[in-house]
Order: sequence, then C-alpha cells, then structure tokens
Amino acid sequence: MPIVNLTNVTVRLIPEDYDTSTDVDEAIYATFEPSGQQVEVQTRGERHEMDGVPVEVTYVTGFAGVPEAEDGTFYIVPQPVAKVSERPDLVTPDTGPSAVRDESGKVYACRRLFSVVKE
Repeated sequence: MPIVNLTNVTVRLIPEDYDTSTDVDEAIYATFEPSGQQVEVQTRGERHEMDGVPVEVTYVTGFAGVPEAEDGTFYIVPQPVAKVSERPDLVTPDTGPSAVRDESGKVYACRRLFSVVKE
C-alpha cells in the first residue's frame, strides 16, 4: 500500500513500544521523504479577546495540491488538512507527547500516522 508524503519534512516511524533508552535511528522502520509535491493550506485568522485573554482563531478556508483519492494509497498531509478533509486516505504524523524530538525540540520520529474522519 503506497504512502505518499505531501509535506516538506521527512516522516519517520518508530514502533509503538519504542523504548527511549535505545538509539532512535535503529528503531526507525519506515521513512517517508517529501515527494516534491506539497499541499497548500489556505487560512484566515481572527483575533478575539475573552476575559482579557487574547485568542487567535485560524480558519482553514481550503487547500490545494492533494491528489484525488486512489484506492490503496495514503497521503501524508499537514494536520489541518487531515482534520478538515474528512478523507480517510489523508493522514498526518502524530506529533503529540509520544513523538521523539531532536535537541532543538523538532519532531524527529513518530509512532503512528492518523486520520480524522467525521462519523
């Protein structure tokens, strides 16, 4: 089953049960380099204030550069695209607390890809 990376970053996967005391590079079992095709996310922002606290709201107004769904193919896309698309073939890296980060705090590897689809 092909997985095409439509982001501008390398996505590395490590096992769910990866032990952080071992070398992360030895644990990587799949690497997805950027395909050269990127998704463009269109957004607009609004600034609000609630009880004196500034709140910035970003609305995803659209996206471009995502191929039509193809049976058996998954596409790695930016998280906002995966969340608003409602397409199960659009996945995003899980960059939450279980991700492994480099010394500068950037995600180096993640344990899974996920899709968000409204039921």
